[in-house]
Amino acid sequence: MMNNTVGKRLRWLRYVGEVTQAEVGALAELSSAYVGHIENGRRSPLAENLASIALVLGCSLDWLCSGTGEQPTRAEVFGALTIARDSRGVEL
Repeated sequence: MMNNTVGKRLRWLRYVGEVTQAEVGALAELSSAYVGHIENGRRSPLAENLASIALVLGCSLDWLCSGTGEQPTRAEVFGALTIARDSRGVEL
């Protein structure tokens, strides 16, 4: 799949991980609206917020920002989400 923007890559990661904007937001300590704005290209996210999202969704910051490097597998995304849920005590 060709993901040529941060928003499209974020949406793809959510699809693969079967999570909502609200869950990504809660795990990354961001609002669901902010996650939606990133996906729709209405916000230019701060690097620290992108780093939080990348950690939660199991991808490199490089891949999330530019699409370079290795695209994460479904197993990597699920693994990262499990760790994030456990460490933050978030159940959605």
